Amino acid sequence: MQPLTASDLPAFMERFCGFDDGVLRGATVDLRPGVDRCDLHIEAPDRASPSGWSNVTIRVLGVSRVHLDRTGRCVEVLTCGLQMFFVAEEVSVFLDADIYPEVMPDIPENLAYVTGAGIEWQAEFIQGQA
Repeated sequence: MQPLTASDLPAFMERFCGFDDGVLRGATVDLRPGVDRCDLHIEAPDRASPSGWSNVTIRVLGVSRVHLDRTGRCVEVLTCGLQMFFVAEEVSVFLDADIYPEVMPDIPENLAYVTGAGIEWQAEFIQGQA
């Protein structure tokens, strides 16, 4: 896993096309003391992948909030991508991204987000079809 910082964020989002049209394939939450993390498994566009797509794991460390509400609209298809914000000592990942990517969404109004103390990521290229 590679750490992600606020200064790395623009290049990260550029590489993965803002996660536009990505698909949330799964989420794993581990709240054991000393572990407390949430892994988001996303199939996403990837400018570095030969096929144009990768399986990306985004790991939020030191989780303080997790909310994945599937009762409303679909949160699995990331039609508008995702948003990340580094504010004070926290990082927030929003899966139902706003059409204004530079504005942090209102947390209570959001269907899917994870907030924590830090963030890491890794990507595995998806092989193209022969």
